[in-house]
Amino acid sequence: GAAVIVELVSACCLILGWNTRIAALALAGFSILATSLFHANFAVETEFHMFAKDIALAGALLCLAVRTPGPFSLDGR
Repeated sequence: GAAVIVELVSACCLILGWNTRIAALALAGFSILATSLFHANFAVETEFHMFAKDIALAGALLCLAVRTPGPFSLDGR
C-alpha cells in the first residue's frame, strides 16, 4: 500500500531530479526503518547481509540529499 507509493513516487522524483532532497530523505528513512524491522535477526547470515546493504543504501541516499542539484535535474533549472 503506502510503502509502494512512497517507493515509486520517490524513485520517479530521483530519476527526474525533482525534489531530490525530499525524495532521498524519504527513501533513506524508509530504508532504515524497513531494515531495522525486517532484517534484524543477525543469527542468520543472509539477514545480516541484507541489513548491511540497506544501511549502505540509506547512506548513499543521505549523500545524495546533501549534494547540490546537477545541471540536468529539474531542481537545477
